[in-house]
Amino acid sequence: MKNVPMKVQKSFRKSVMETKQGIIAQIKRLLTPAGIVAVLLLSACSASGSSESGDPGLMVKLSFSPNHVMVDNGNDFVWKGVSVELNGTYRYAAEVLPRGASSIPFSEFRDEAGNAFERRLSVPHRMTLRVKEGFGGKPGTWQW
Repeated sequence: MKNVPMKVQKSFRKSVMETKQGIIAQIKRLLTPAGIVAVLLLSACSASGSSESGDPGLMVKLSFSPNHVMVDNGNDFVWKGVSVELNGTYRYAAEVLPRGASSIPFSEFRDEAGNAFERRLSVPHRMTLRVKEGFGGKPGTWQW
């Protein structure tokens, strides 16, 4: 910047500093508690878990909306005798979960006392899906 007039140099430095301050302000906004919760929820949205050994190879994609759990059966067979456990306490059962996506309202998940999972009071952080009959009639388990 030897041949650039001092006034132009100062103006350039000022605009660079303003840009840096704007970026820092945006990062600070993202790091608010709401921003952190949003990032955590987004990271959980396309969660894929693990299948335990000896299972029929359950292919599961899991996502959440404000009111529903979306379970995507990625296998080319239906799951029979399905139970889903949320946060180790709340359970949902279905005779059959077809291929493709199924949307289960959070209110369908119940604890032993019959209380529904309250999405506004709790956040899903663990899920276990058990299938009595998967491929070849074999049982299977998938965990997130």
